[in-house]
Amino acid sequence: MNLTTGFTEGIREIFSHKFRSFLTMFGVILGVASLLSMFGLTAGAIAGSKEILEGIGGLEKVGIIDSPIPPSQEGLQELSTGRTYRDVIALRQNASLLSYISPEVGLGDAKITYLNKQMKPKVSGVEPDLFTVDKHTLEYGRYLTPLDIELSKRVCVLGHNVSEELFGSSSASHVGKSVRINGEPFIVVGILSAYTQQKIGNSPKTPSRSMSKKSSRWDPFWPKNNLVAIPITTMQLIFKSSRVENGVEQGPDLKLNDLNVQVKSLEQFPEALDQIRNIILLTHHGIQDFGLNTREDYFQSIESYNQSMKITGGIIAGISLLVGGLGIANTMLASISERIREIGIRRAIGARQIDIFIQILIESIVLALFGGLLGIGLGYGLANGIVFLAPNQNNPIIEVQAIVISFSFALAVGFFAGLYPAWHASRMSPLQALRYE
Repeated sequence: MNLTTGFTEGIREIFSHKFRSFLTMFGVILGVASLLSMFGLTAGAIAGSKEILEGIGGLEKVGIIDSPIPPSQEGLQELSTGRTYRDVIALRQNASLLSYISPEVGLGDAKITYLNKQMKPKVSGVEPDLFTVDKHTLEYGRYLTPLDIELSKRVCVLGHNVSEELFGSSSASHVGKSVRINGEPFIVVGILSAYTQQKIGNSPKTPSRSMSKKSSRWDPFWPKNNLVAIPITTMQLIFKSSRVENGVEQGPDLKLNDLNVQVKSLEQFPEALDQIRNIILLTHHGIQDFGLNTREDYFQSIESYNQSMKITGGIIAGISLLVGGLGIANTMLASISERIREIGIRRAIGARQIDIFIQILIESIVLALFGGLLGIGLGYGLANGIVFLAPNQNNPIIEVQAIVISFSFALAVGFFAGLYPAWHASRMSPLQALRYE
């Protein structure tokens, strides 16, 4: 018995009982389709999550945030100054493991107007490092420059959504126009590219005006698309030159709303964090009123989600494949009972037990093979169906590795499901088989 003959006989048996064969393969088809769909959904979700992580600065971005003073330092509460520009200067002078340092001073409840149009974006006084740390890309015009900072120029860079909201579109012709921020005039010198949570897969990245603060769906890129960046010195000069608390003038407001840095190398990430802590502790006179916000936890949650999805989907697909394997075993036993005399004749003219065993095993594997091929087709169909049913989600990504694994599981099910029927057929007595009616 050679493999070619066995394969041919397996196909002949399938087409001799088409409906029965299809029902037998149905469990394998569903198992392979669900396994492939699970792989595709997981790969798409992971790719989308990593895209978000990269879009908000990547693993190398570290935020220096305000933090409650520990109980052991409660008596030093009044000495806590929070994050100030002194921290920026100290980091630039001493933090050799950092490549960029981006301070921000926010303007709460800010309004930007152009003619009769008005909106409330995120207005921040920044330095040029912001555009690198937050990984902005420029669509038209230019970024803010050190000269803008030095001269406290009244210039601004607009996020894509701000440009569309004020001007009706994002165009190079809008660079040079004058807008007002809380009534103060500023010249637009640049417009940033749209950053959307693109559907990973075959869909192109396209700007979407629906991805706004008013949208019911969370948009991780809202701060990037709705940013109005002005020089940090201009912010301090015009909007933060005085601070009033309880009716008393407190002088200029020198505190930072955000302070983010970019680590030079992820290989030295722990050392960079220690360096940041030591420098900020010095500028804060030993008061632990700050913390470090890294993306490591977010990255770990992505990996955990990946593993849990694979385990859950694998169990579901495994149950379907087990049912398919039982169906194959049952069908092969029924087929053997119909072919007892055929087996007896083949044994009588010289076929060995191993020949019968291989023949039945190959037929079982052929059933699983066809089921696996149909399952892959169904899996692709389910993936495309998900795109239509949930268009706002990441497209599933069907990888070659996922196809190979799913198909291999189908063949393994066919192999193990055929072992007992093949053993049972090969152990038949030729005399009893020939006398069977």
